[in-house]
Amino acid sequence: MAYNGVLEAFLASVCTPADLRAQSRMMAAASAALIATALAGARVFGASDAALVWANTANMAVRALHAWRFARRFCKARAVPQRQRETESALRLAALRPPLGVRYVLEQRRLLRTIAVVRRSRK
Repeated sequence: MAYNGVLEAFLASVCTPADLRAQSRMMAAASAALIATALAGARVFGASDAALVWANTANMAVRALHAWRFARRFCKARAVPQRQRETESALRLAALRPPLGVRYVLEQRRLLRTIAVVRRSRK
């Protein structure tokens, strides 16, 4: 949600009227899809709460993807030629992954939590 908020704020701050119209159309379509998905999930699967959560998650992902694509296009169009490669690498989704050290610490934390659960279950 944080990425979506930052990306949509960026889009809103630098967009042209044409970009704003495109975003408005996308938001209307995403909202209609959210309602249709939530209703279909509730009627077909009988899981109204879960259907609403999943529909909202999909809606947020579509909005974030739209803003992400806009940010990439915006930065590429304004990049100085020698810095374009740096701009492209900074805008890849893989660049959002935490550094290896952070991933290692998180994995160790998960492992320790699993060990603690196993020990508690043996008692």
